[in-house]
Amino acid sequence: MSFGFAEIAEQLLDNGYSPLPVKDGQKIPAVGNWTHIDYEKTPGLLDEYCKKFPTASTGLLLGNTCVIDIDVLDPKVAANCKNIVIRELGGAPCRYGNHPKHAHFFGVEGPSFKKLATKTFLVNGQKAQVEILCEGQQVVVFGTHPKTRKPYYWDDLTPLEVPRAMLSPITKDKAAALLDDLEVELAARADKTKTISVGSPPNTSIAKERSAENDKIIEALNFLDPQNYQVWIAIGHALKSGGEQYLTTFVGWSKSRPDGSIPHNFTSEDDVKARWHTFKPSRTSLAVLFREAAKAGWTGPSPFTLRSNSHTEIARVVLSEIALRGTKPVFTDSELWRYGETHWQKVESYEQRLWIQELDGTRFGSRGVLLANRALIDGVLTELHAMCAKENFFEDAPIGINCASGFISLRPNMKPELVPHSADLRQRFCVPVHWEQGPIQKAAPLTERFFSGIFRDKESAAEGRMVLQEILGAALAGLGTRLKSPKAFILHGPSGANGKSQFLMILQGMLPRSAHSAISPSDMGKEQFLAELAGKTANLANELSSVKVISSDKMKAVISGDIVSAKKVYQPVFQFVPRAVHVFTANILPSFYDGVDEGIRRRFVIVPFTETIPEKSRIPEIANRILNNEKEALLSLAVEGAIRIMSNGAYSISPRMQDATEEWFFDSDNLIGWLEEDGIERLLEHQSKISMLDAYKSYREVVENLGPGEWTVRYSVFKRTIRDYVKKHPELDIVRHAEGYRIVERTLV
Repeated sequence: MSFGFAEIAEQLLDNGYSPLPVKDGQKIPAVGNWTHIDYEKTPGLLDEYCKKFPTASTGLLLGNTCVIDIDVLDPKVAANCKNIVIRELGGAPCRYGNHPKHAHFFGVEGPSFKKLATKTFLVNGQKAQVEILCEGQQVVVFGTHPKTRKPYYWDDLTPLEVPRAMLSPITKDKAAALLDDLEVELAARADKTKTISVGSPPNTSIAKERSAENDKIIEALNFLDPQNYQVWIAIGHALKSGGEQYLTTFVGWSKSRPDGSIPHNFTSEDDVKARWHTFKPSRTSLAVLFREAAKAGWTGPSPFTLRSNSHTEIARVVLSEIALRGTKPVFTDSELWRYGETHWQKVESYEQRLWIQELDGTRFGSRGVLLANRALIDGVLTELHAMCAKENFFEDAPIGINCASGFISLRPNMKPELVPHSADLRQRFCVPVHWEQGPIQKAAPLTERFFSGIFRDKESAAEGRMVLQEILGAALAGLGTRLKSPKAFILHGPSGANGKSQFLMILQGMLPRSAHSAISPSDMGKEQFLAELAGKTANLANELSSVKVISSDKMKAVISGDIVSAKKVYQPVFQFVPRAVHVFTANILPSFYDGVDEGIRRRFVIVPFTETIPEKSRIPEIANRILNNEKEALLSLAVEGAIRIMSNGAYSISPRMQDATEEWFFDSDNLIGWLEEDGIERLLEHQSKISMLDAYKSYREVVENLGPGEWTVRYSVFKRTIRDYVKKHPELDIVRHAEGYRIVERTLV
């Protein structure tokens, strides 16, 4: 990809970078004293460079950004270096010029630092070195490479798509440690150089030097009592999953308790064998046996033997190890989840990699020793995810609020019921608050004062309290898109000190961090932001921008719970059903990119916060004080609110809120305003017809004259809106013409 400097410089600056014009086909900046450029302190400087060097190549001034430059022409060694960078630091935007040479882009954490570099080596007769460029350096990101005379290109994402704040961070110490690893790699591959040993001797991992599998099974069985019928059945299934060779083991265990006595439910070996043939090995694994034994006091090591170094075999062993410690993980929504004591928890990538790293040095077969390098770890994780894949695992989860006391099961027009925590409930977070069935027991003076003080009078306070209570319930119970009429709420007040930000803080404080996101409506069209909504029950964004318009189509999809596609950085695209209730605050209301259609009207609600709380009546940090002292009351309010909207099928939207919403829609849609002011009729005053395109041009001219903050809808939206308008006005018609569509006046008889 190739861009002129003027095309992309402003976007790069908005993304947090410092762009530099670079002489085309060179690596030298086109301006002097470039190391001291500061666009914030020199307003207008970037515009000056854009006018002077519009077609120049584009570089980035480094300092808060650093670049790992792999200056290696041997394809295999260059690939090894790339793998080391990704293994140690994770994925990053990667730029190529003279392939296989490449550069990785990272953000700088802590103080910036000067350039670091390895020694220079000869690899297959060509110089090879790695440099980490930072303070006082620059690097070309778009333009023509001086040697290949071809444009620079990227693996996937570029600085145009990835803001500097989203780059993976690197410190000077991390950079120095990485450089040591890279120097070892280069030295090992260098000409006329002995191979340097990489890594440490095999460790004593959980899978190393395992005993024979059957011996461990028998050892574990000695802790289990076959007289317990449920245990006997579970162990039968588990043993059969290991193969028919375990029939004899099962029979022997079935007729002897740990104390040596015969179980009273044992009748004969033939009866045991007959029951064996009814077991379903596909439903379980040997891990169940060892998990049950561990519960009974067995403390032996994992019994599974690594038979080969295939990715599938290693994944099987790792999964068995995990299953010994609890419920089998689940892979869904592009993430791996594991059940804890109260809820399913996301397993971070680094933790998954540690599972496999523990196997480094493990023996397999007769002589093999496992080397847990990056390629192997990536391959094993791919297989592990496939083994654990359960599409839409969380989709049909029971509705309720998972709290410290248990799971509060919620049903329409029914009293809430508290049930014990369970993996089968498929909950992804736990509200760290205890709840007792029945009315609120503890007094909540701050909560009551908050709800009564943020609205103008008793009537609006009662209306506001109901809908805010329902929003809280929807957020905690994950009801956002499960209602017949899902909504997104904008808490609107023209000034501060009106309580809207405090309510948002209460919502954020009641939910674990993993349960909510903060995606602005203007960012909904970007895949990397949209992915943050997966698994969230609330999306809470403070102070919407009045300048950035809302992407209508994408916003409607996430509010309604339509299946959407998303992509996390350096991961494949995945699909999910959004479940979040959306709550935003705004002093000045935003506009919509494609105007206000019926779909928007059905989905958005304004909650007016028009009352400025007098300074003498304000309670400092009231949200934090409520969260510290009255969480139990908030949870009870949430339960009441959730049941109410489940029973009614909708939120308690007052006429006051409806009026405020309609006023916003009218003010934000300049196309409707243009039509209401007889825009079409004025165009037809002196002519009987006008082309659709000319009408659109006229509309754009009117809007552009309104000021720089205004925007115009797309031509396709304009045509659709005009057709709807004409249907309501019998004096008008739309006819097809050789040059397109025309709006004409009808002759009425």
